[in-house]
Amino acid sequence: GGFGIKNDSLIGYSSYIQWVVTIFMVLFGVNFNAYYFLLFRQFKKALSMEEVRYYFLIIFTAVAVIAFNIQGIHHLDLGTLLDRLGIAIRTGHHCAQPLMERCGVEGMARASFALYNTREEVDAFVAGLRRVQQMF
Repeated sequence: GGFGIKNDSLIGYSSYIQWVVTIFMVLFGVNFNAYYFLLFRQFKKALSMEEVRYYFLIIFTAVAVIAFNIQGIHHLDLGTLLDRLGIAIRTGHHCAQPLMERCGVEGMARASFALYNTREEVDAFVAGLRRVQQMF
């Protein structure tokens, strides 16, 4: 789970997508990690460092995960309002309370970029974040 424009047709395909990504990376030398980094860079470039605090970016074989908070917006409020806009993210402590304590927060927002995410969806995600910011 993670960031995504709601698309019920993709439910149940995550293991299939991981398999396809692995095959392409091994057999054809396709570097999907570069694609995930491109999506992340587009996301990061659209939002200034002053308003977003990034905690980490992890790139796996089939997904890139970023944890962040937006100044002045509680992570649960962010997740709820984005959901109303049709954008799904994860919020909370993500079963990592010691990490939350170390970062000095009670929770974080977490977005994931995967093979099926497009640059247009990143733009829609950023637009959703901007819209939520205007509410606060």
